[in-house]
Amino acid sequence: MFGELKLVNCNISYWNFVRKIRNENQGFITYAKISIYTQILYMFKHAKNYKICIDGEQPVGFIGNVNNDLRFAVHKNFRRKGIGKYMLSNFNTCQETIGKVNIENIGSRKLFEACGWKENNKIGQFIFYKNER
Repeated sequence: MFGELKLVNCNISYWNFVRKIRNENQGFITYAKISIYTQILYMFKHAKNYKICIDGEQPVGFIGNVNNDLRFAVHKNFRRKGIGKYMLSNFNTCQETIGKVNIENIGSRKLFEACGWKENNKIGQFIFYKNER
């Protein structure tokens, strides 16, 4: 595990952090550059559904649930240190929450399975996971 991790509310001071990670991480299911304006509009509506993972005072990742669709990412400088597992294990989800992973993304698939999520369905190039813990 990496440092002293905790999940905090996604207040306005973290909105640009989420946007930067989202714009740098091309592993998302749909990838498009997000403008500051678009991010502000989105976060006004959905920030309450997100948590920021911090190590001390340093934000290292985010996780959110919007319309039962799980969204998360770890900053590229902090990957492979247990942060994704920490977030996925400590973020409250309902049984209807789905994690959608590209079938070729072996790392994310292993992460979901290690955290007790079970493969629920396969459609095309995607595997859908449900939280069974």
